[in-house]
Amino acid sequence: STAGNRQGDFVVAWDDFRSGDSDVWLSVYNEDDEWSADFSAAGASGPGEQSHASVALDEQGGLHLVWLQRADPLAPTGLWYSHGKPVITD
Repeated sequence: STAGNRQGDFVVAWDDFRSGDSDVWLSVYNEDDEWSADFSAAGASGPGEQSHASVALDEQGGLHLVWLQRADPLAPTGLWYSHGKPVITD
């Protein structure tokens, strides 16, 4: 999923298995015209499966992230939401 706003903020979100299970990852395009290092979203990583991320940015730079989460492939699916500012510590 990709998102941007009129202030020029731009972010991408996706899920992958780099940590051994499905987690949501983000990267932010910064003012140096470079992508940040990939970082996992708080609450959207860890045990179980976090997938199908969708992201939006509001005009103040606030990040809105929605994803699906379940304990294992046969478990019920939950819809999760998080809001905050992306904090990058490169």
